Amino acid sequence: MTESKPLHLYEELLLLALHDEKGTLNSGYIEHALAGAVLAELLLEEQIIIDDQANGTIKLQMEKEPDDPLFRKAYRLINLWQKPMNLEELLSELANLTSLRYLATEQLCQRGIVDDVEETILYIFSRKVYPTLDPAPKQEIVSRIRDGIFNEQAQLDPRTCALISLAHHTDYITAAISFHERAKHKARIEAIAKGELAGSATQKAIAACQAAVAASLVFTTIMMSQMNN
Repeated sequence: MTESKPLHLYEELLLLALHDEKGTLNSGYIEHALAGAVLAELLLEEQIIIDDQANGTIKLQMEKEPDDPLFRKAYRLINLWQKPMNLEELLSELANLTSLRYLATEQLCQRGIVDDVEETILYIFSRKVYPTLDPAPKQEIVSRIRDGIFNEQAQLDPRTCALISLAHHTDYITAAISFHERAKHKARIEAIAKGELAGSATQKAIAACQAAVAASLVFTTIMMSQMNN
């Protein structure tokens, strides 16, 4: 049974990334996607702000540590960092935490949305996979994304704008729409992804997070390329 408490953005993005039956991730860079979703939600909820008067550094607005484990990770990074951090630095540090995806999947397990299964490969190696137990939450997410993209008259809330933007820039949007549909509605998706259909505060949060995610992905790709050479 799924809890009635609304899903966080990072949980919604993770559901898009997980294969329903196999319980595996459909593509890489999940940590950067999750980190971007965490920071986007904290920005939208004004739990953190970007201080333009201090070179874009992040300021905490939370009075105490949050209960959510991923938000708590972000809180501690900001609180314990020895110098002010900008959004790109914070996202990179958060994405580099090896526990991030496991904390996120554990949240979905606790909600009863996915199962926690130990899978053996070639009778030697084992790995954790998270097949779907309750398909309803993902179906609702997919329906919301499709309606936001296909319905030109749809009133998009800030969270849906942020979700579509993050899903588009990490390619997890393909769990909701086909490549053909994506190409057909490219202009609409780009407008949503850039925050053009949202209010100014939402637009700023979306723009900041997608820039930080893009920068982190480029950096990670370069580092992986250098390691393989």
